[in-house]
Order: sequence, then C-alpha cells, then structure tokens
Amino acid sequence: MNKTQSLYLDIIRFLAALAVFLAHTPLFIGGYLWQFGQFGHQAVVVFFVLSGFVIAFVSDTKEASLKVYAANRATRIYSVALPAIIIAIIAFYLAKEYRPEVISSFSTRVLDPYLTLLSALTFTNQAWINHTVFANPPFWSLSYEILYYVLFGVLFYVKGIYKYFLSLLIIVIMGPSILLYLPIWLLGVYCYNHNKKTPVFSDKKAFYIFLSSSLIFFFLTTEIATSSINNFSINLFPKELFKILIPPANNFLIDYLLALSLTVNIWSIKYIKTSLFKYVHRYSSFIRRCSSYTFSLYLYHFPLLCLYAIVMPFEDTPILAIFASLILTPISIVLLSFVTEQQRHKLRNLFKSNKYK
Repeated sequence: MNKTQSLYLDIIRFLAALAVFLAHTPLFIGGYLWQFGQFGHQAVVVFFVLSGFVIAFVSDTKEASLKVYAANRATRIYSVALPAIIIAIIAFYLAKEYRPEVISSFSTRVLDPYLTLLSALTFTNQAWINHTVFANPPFWSLSYEILYYVLFGVLFYVKGIYKYFLSLLIIVIMGPSILLYLPIWLLGVYCYNHNKKTPVFSDKKAFYIFLSSSLIFFFLTTEIATSSINNFSINLFPKELFKILIPPANNFLIDYLLALSLTVNIWSIKYIKTSLFKYVHRYSSFIRRCSSYTFSLYLYHFPLLCLYAIVMPFEDTPILAIFASLILTPISIVLLSFVTEQQRHKLRNLFKSNKYK
C-alpha cells in the first residue's frame, strides 16, 4: 500500500463516517439536510470493504501473532464502544422519561435491557436477533465487523484442526444476515492481497478505471438504482430468504455491487501517479487527523444527538436544536475522542504482555 492509496483510504473513511452522521442529523433538525439521508447505509458498506482491506494489511505487515492481533483489535474497539454504550444507555432512559418522541422510531426494537447490554458487549447484537443498542442504532454494524475480525483471526493465525472447529462455531454465531455480508468484507481482503502483485496497468488506464468505478459507485447510491435493484432481488431470490434476514441485510444485492465497484476503485488508485494527487498530499496531515476521529464520529454521534434533542428539542427551540446537532455534537465527539479513542494506547497495555509493549 503506497502513500497515495493510504491517504485515499483515510479520505473515504472520514467521508463515510460524515455521511452516516449527516444521514441521521435530519431526524433531529426538522428534516433539514434530508438530501443526505440516503447515503447512510451505503457508507456502512464502504466501512466493510475498508475494514477487510485494513485488517489484511495489518495482519500481513504489523501483527505477527494472534495475541498482538487480538490486543490491537480489542484496544481499538472497546476504547470507543464502551463509552458509546454508556452514553447510549443514559440517552435512552433520559429520553424514555422526559422526551419519548426522541427515541420513538426505534425504542420498540430495544429488547430486554440486560440481553441488549450483553449482546452489545459481545458484539452479537445482530446475530440471529436484532438488538438495537439503546439510543445507538448505528451500533448494528459492529456486530458484523467484529465477528469478521474474529473469524479472520482464527483463519489467519490458528493452526491445526482447531481452526476449522472455531471457524464453524463463529459462522453459526453469525447467523444468516452477518454471514451474507461476509463476501463484502472479504472483497477488502482480496483487494489488499491483489495490490501486492506487480502492476499490470498503466497510469492512464488506472485513472480511467478509477473514474469509471467512481461513477458506477455514485450511480448505485441513487434512488433509481437502489429501488430498481432491490425490486429485482426480491423477484430473483426466494421470499423465504428475506424472512430470515435482519434489515438492512435485505439490501444485499445492491450492496454487493457497491462493494465490488469500491474494491476496483481502491485497487486502481495504487497505479495512478502521485503527481496527479499532489494537491491532496499537501493536506495529508489534516486528512489523517480528521480520519483519526472516524470511529468516534460513527459511534458517538447518534446518542449525543439524542441527548441534545432531550434538552433542546427542535419543536421548542429550532435554532438551538440545529446549533446543537451541527456544532455542539461534532465538538463533543472531538472532546470525547481525546479521552477515549486518542488514548487507546493506554488501554492497549491492559491487553498486551510486556513481551509486546
């Protein structure tokens, strides 16, 4: 992975997190910015592909053992997931007591609180049963990613017959919805491994592939493409399949196409001359700084939006609600990240032995 490709991954990672944030913001500001609402799910598909790519990269170049791999994954995830769960619980029960309308669109999907908490801590909240994690609906995607991490770790690091037994056990735990999206995550792994091969495309051809795959990706995010392909999949596959899937996994066909176009897009960027991106490289420090807040932006934004909506509901204080959603929420995310995600190296010491420090 060269510098241009690494920087490009940081750009689309941050833009994907921003898209999710902007997709949810209209719910709290009277429907303003509704135009961004359609991009939230597609952004999660982007995360799945990027996740597979990055995990393949770090396991190949940085993490020599299962212990190091597990310690780094646990550090990365729990440094943000634990605070996000706590904030989501606080926001959910405050809203339930004082502003039920804030959580009315998803409160019925919050099942037994103890089982929900357990499923959130073990990242099985989408395994067979849909547990909405209190006031944090976006938490659903972690159940997918973390189980993919676990499966990959077993397949990559574990030797002997235990590898196959543990892999089968993880697949059973996943359930049909998570398993159905595994190929999307594996596209990211394939993209990284294919990147290691000798370049076979010229700069000009690579640029055309990059441009065409970008256009295809953005076309697939349009309403006409989404509705047409989803309707086609409903007629193509047995209805019994959709009955056992947990939404939004029933959008799997168009998500496969999105992931495929993104994989080609990421692959092609490696073969484009750095000079074409010289202006982007000037801002590499700023881009990497923004990217470092991606996970915090994704996991913290919704419960924080709920908390501010309890105090400053749009119906009563529209100007304050907009200010809280678009200004205070991002500021709060940055501040929270300073004491959680940006300090994850301290948590890492709890997972690693002296041998790996």
